[in-house]
Amino acid sequence: MARYLIVGGSGFLGAHLHAALRATRNLCRILDPAPPVLPVQALSATPVPPERIDWIQGSATDLATVRNAVEGCDGIFHLAAGTPPVEPTAGLAGVAAIAGASGIPLVYASSAAVYGAAWEKLTAAARGGPLRFRIAETQPLTPLSPEARLLCDAERAVRIIQARQGVPMLGLRFFSVYGPHPTPNAANAGVVAVFLERLRRGLPLDVFGEGSQTRDFVYIDDAIRMLLAAMTVCQKPFGQSIPGGVLNVCRGQEVSLLTLAAMLGELLACTPLLRLRHSCPFDPLRQVGDPGQAAAILGVQPRIRLRTGLARTLKAGTAPFRPVFPVPVPALARTAPMTDSQPQAGYQPQAF
Repeated sequence: MARYLIVGGSGFLGAHLHAALRATRNLCRILDPAPPVLPVQALSATPVPPERIDWIQGSATDLATVRNAVEGCDGIFHLAAGTPPVEPTAGLAGVAAIAGASGIPLVYASSAAVYGAAWEKLTAAARGGPLRFRIAETQPLTPLSPEARLLCDAERAVRIIQARQGVPMLGLRFFSVYGPHPTPNAANAGVVAVFLERLRRGLPLDVFGEGSQTRDFVYIDDAIRMLLAAMTVCQKPFGQSIPGGVLNVCRGQEVSLLTLAAMLGELLACTPLLRLRHSCPFDPLRQVGDPGQAAAILGVQPRIRLRTGLARTLKAGTAPFRPVFPVPVPALARTAPMTDSQPQAGYQPQAF
C-alpha cells in the first residue's frame, strides 16, 4: 500500500484519480484550496466520510505547505492549474524542486496547448510531400497564449530539476479530456463539458470560427489509466529513455467541433443550435496528437471511442440533460453567418 499526494485533487482530473487510487487500496492525500468532499463523494462507489479524507487546504505555490504535504508520500501527482495569467501552472516548478530534494517521483499534467500552431507548421513543411497529421512530443513548441508559454517554461524547469536531482519526473501533455462530473464553469473547462452544460441549460453552443476546428478527445478513464501507468514507470529508473520527459495523452483521432455537436445531438435526440463567434487567436485550427511513444513506454493507450465516452458521460451525469430542440432533424442549425473565416479546404469531418 502506497501513499500519494495529489496536488489539485479537487479538480476534474484529481477527483477521478483520487477515486481510482482509493479503489486500488492506496492512500491519498489531497493538497488543494477547495474542499474535495463533493467530487470525491460523487465518484466513490462507497461514500467516504469527510473526516476520512486526507485533505490539506492550501496552495501549491506555498512551498512550506507543499513540504508538509509530501511528508510520508511515495509519489506526487501534480494536476493543479492556477489562475491565469498570474500562475497558470500552480507552482509546478516549486513542487518539482521539493520532489527532487525529497527523492519522490513526480507525474505532472501538462497540456497540448504548448504545441499551439504546430499542425499548421507541419502542413507548411510538408508541401510537396506527404502531410503529417499527428503531433509528436519532439515537435517544436509554438504556444499561442501567454498561459501556454508559461507552461512551456514550467516544463523546461522540471526537466532541469530532474536532470540535476536524478529523481524520475514525467509530464503528460493532455489533449481534450472529457467525462462525467466535469467542472463546466472552470477557466480550463473542456469543450465537451461546456457544450453539455449549455445543452442542459437550453442555451446555444458557442463555436469560434466556422466550427471546423478539430480536437483529439480522450475519455477520463483512459486519462487516469495513463496517469497511473506513468507513476509506475516513474517508480522504476528510466534514465533518458523518455525524450524531453513528456508524453502525449491522446487517441490520434481528430474530430471537428461540428461533428462533436452533431454527435451530442444524436445522443440527446435534439438538434443543437450553434452560435458562431469570431475566431479566437489562441485557438489552434487543428489539434491531433501522436500516441505512439506513450503507448510504447507506458504500455497503455486510450481505447474508448468518442461516441462511447459521450454516452457514458451522459449516463453518469449528476443532472438530467434537457434537449434543446427535441426534433429528429440531423442537420445543425446556425444563428449567424460566418464572416471572418472559412472551413479548411479539403477537410471532411469524421465520425468516431
